[in-house]
Amino acid sequence: DALRDALAATAVTPRDATGPALVPIDRVFVDKGFGVVVTGTLLSGTLRLDDELLLGPMGPEHRTHAVRVRGLQVHGEPATEVRAGTRVAVNLSGVDLAEVPRGAWLMHPTEVALSRSFDVALTSLPQTRRDLARRSRLEIAVGATHAVAGISLLDTDSLAPGATALARITADRPLAVRP
Repeated sequence: DALRDALAATAVTPRDATGPALVPIDRVFVDKGFGVVVTGTLLSGTLRLDDELLLGPMGPEHRTHAVRVRGLQVHGEPATEVRAGTRVAVNLSGVDLAEVPRGAWLMHPTEVALSRSFDVALTSLPQTRRDLARRSRLEIAVGATHAVAGISLLDTDSLAPGATALARITADRPLAVRP
């Protein structure tokens, strides 16, 4: 009973599926007879067959492209609907394999934006070895994308390990962000 209670206490809480669909793409391939398939973990929202989504950023101009969900699979099994927190393979129509880079995003067209600059509440990890200066350059990871970014602290001169401050992030490439 104690073990069962301990496991239940540490169980992962299901993610809220009411937000916009947002999938960072970590793998892209062609499945013969199906076409382009992308994989990733649905971070928020719900995906359904025939959903119209945006895919991006793509190409040197970081454009987005409208796509349709042709098929969904979870652990090799077909699905008609997938909720946030699920690892998913999405068969897309309206795009070619060469157009889809690893690190792109599948996103809801009206609730998620691609942006190079955005404001955040930034928390430095407690194990960080030194303070973050008012203006710093760091590598950041968002989904399956890595970017070099300038960090500008807005309300303090430095950020100590474990502390939180308002900051503006200015990345070298567009990232998928939402409020």
